[in-house]
Amino acid sequence: RSCLDPSEEQLRIDENKKGDFFNLHSCAWCFHFLARIPNDVRPHRQHPVLVVIGNRTSYPRGTVLIPDVTNASDVSSVCKIVPGAMCERWKECCVAARQCCQRQVAGEPYVNGTCPRTWDGWSCFDDTEPGTVEYVTCPDFLQYAVLS
Repeated sequence: RSCLDPSEEQLRIDENKKGDFFNLHSCAWCFHFLARIPNDVRPHRQHPVLVVIGNRTSYPRGTVLIPDVTNASDVSSVCKIVPGAMCERWKECCVAARQCCQRQVAGEPYVNGTCPRTWDGWSCFDDTEPGTVEYVTCPDFLQYAVLS
């Protein structure tokens, strides 16, 4: 198996986390876009995990990291490869995604004809009428991020 295709055993997520797919998936992508080390650690395409694919971290290639900010051990494993401030921004992004999902799931049902609610990786958008431009404030976790 290639380092981009870890074994099923490596990808096994404990039963308690299977229902948390969005939270883990969004945290994996928060890490990818904020940490800016795409040649070393990437979100897996089908599983809500991070996979080490390069050799510039302390982990061997193929290592699977669970991006669960509610688990101290998982946070420690992920944050081991980024500076402390970046780790904090990553956790803030994950919490924002989780709060967005919870709010949107608890909201009124989707109304046909509106542009659907979404988390775009940075911000939370509610259902919006077609032709409407929606503005959101840049989240704090992006304040010092270099995104180019």
